[in-house]
Amino acid sequence: MDTKFDVKTTAVIQRDWHSTPEGEDFFKKFCNSTLTGRRLYGVLERPTIFDGIEEVTYKVLFIGKCGVGKSHTISLLAGLFCGSTKTDTIGIEVTDVYWPVKIWDKVIIFKLQCWEAGEISMKKYNHVVESCQDKVDLRVFVFSFTDTSSFTELPAYITSTSDKDINQVAASIVIGTRNSSKAVVSPTEIKNFKLSFGIEVVYSLPQAYHEKIAESLPEIIPLMNDICEILWLRDQHYIMNNSVTV
Repeated sequence: MDTKFDVKTTAVIQRDWHSTPEGEDFFKKFCNSTLTGRRLYGVLERPTIFDGIEEVTYKVLFIGKCGVGKSHTISLLAGLFCGSTKTDTIGIEVTDVYWPVKIWDKVIIFKLQCWEAGEISMKKYNHVVESCQDKVDLRVFVFSFTDTSSFTELPAYITSTSDKDINQVAASIVIGTRNSSKAVVSPTEIKNFKLSFGIEVVYSLPQAYHEKIAESLPEIIPLMNDICEILWLRDQHYIMNNSVTV
C-alpha cells in the first residue's frame, strides 16, 4: 500500500479548497476542454485565469538515480500519462505545472517549472549541471522503495547539490516511488534518514502505470499542496530574515 509519511508544515493552505465550488471553478481553467485531465502548457502558453489573481513561479529540480521514476513523478504532478518504459532522459526536460491554491483568504497560482536532466548528460556535460542548479527553489530527491542503492545514494546527491551561496538556499523534499510488497527500504531507514538530514517530507506515490493514475487527483492534491506550502513558507522566512537584518 502506498504510504504518506508525516509532513511537518504550517497550515497556511486551505487543504479542502479544491473540493469547494470556488476551487472546482478555478481548477477547470487548467483542464483540457476536449480530453480528460489537465492541460500541458508550452513555454509561451499559460492558463486563462481571472483578473487580479497573483501568479508565482518556482524552479523545481528532480534528482535521483536513473530509472527511479523522476519522469513518472513529474508526469503524475502534471496530470499526464507516462508509460512504464525506463529510459534515461536525454539532456534537460522542463515541464510547467500550474496549481491553484488558497492561502488564507487569497487565491494564488503556483507555476512549478519541473526540471529533470538525464544522469548520463549530467556526468558528461558540466553546463547541464550548472543550468539545473542555477537559481533552483526546490530540490526533489527521488528514490525507489524497490532499489536499495537509489536510497543509499541520496546522501551523496544531497551533498553534491547543496547550496554554496548562503543567499540562495533551496528547500528540499524526498519522494519515494514503487512502495509495494516488494519494497526493500524499511520505515526505520526512512525515519533515520529524516533525522540525519532534516528533510521532513517523504512521500510514496502510486506505483501503477496507467492512464487513470495520470489524473488521480486524490493522490496528487496533498503532495501538490505541500510542495506549494513549503515554497511559500521558505519565501516568508526569507523575507522575515532580511527584514530583521535590515
